[in-house]
Amino acid sequence: TSPPRMPGRRLLLGILVLALGLRLWVVVDAGNAPPVSDGVEYDGYAVSLLSGKGYQNFHEGALRRSDRLPLYPVLLAGSYWVFGRWFVPVRVLQALLGVWTVWLLIRLGRRFFPEPVALLGGLLAAVYPAFLWYYGPGFILTETVFILTVVLAVERTSALLQTPPERGAAAGRAAGLGLALAACAFTK
Repeated sequence: TSPPRMPGRRLLLGILVLALGLRLWVVVDAGNAPPVSDGVEYDGYAVSLLSGKGYQNFHEGALRRSDRLPLYPVLLAGSYWVFGRWFVPVRVLQALLGVWTVWLLIRLGRRFFPEPVALLGGLLAAVYPAFLWYYGPGFILTETVFILTVVLAVERTSALLQTPPERGAAAGRAAGLGLALAACAFTK
């Protein structure tokens, strides 16, 4: 016999495809526009790391060594190392991280609510304008990574709390929670 059909599976896939499509549309619209606001500083730290000068940045004529947490500039430096100082791949990565966030929100919603409510929450996150632009691939900012790590930490916490103590998976879930919390701390 075939496995039971899951109508939510198609809806989940549709929501994730919609989330990706909208975020990629933002990437195309933003193109290779340079960073603005705080993004200028993150970019400066990434360029400094790649040039071998360490974690420092000249911004508005002043040398800064540690006024921004390192996870996002390291992520930028990795992208620059692979693709050059081109902002489109950074935006594509942020789009993918945004889709991961939508998936995690649906997964978290399923733990506490009926399937339709969880999918509706994911749909709202997929189309929420702030998640597409300001907190998404529209800008070179930490918010995409930070939101992902916070949602991941909450999702891992709920998974840990719902794991029976006799199962060995609790240690792995606790480690995942610890990593997510550490990523939060190094991002924002």
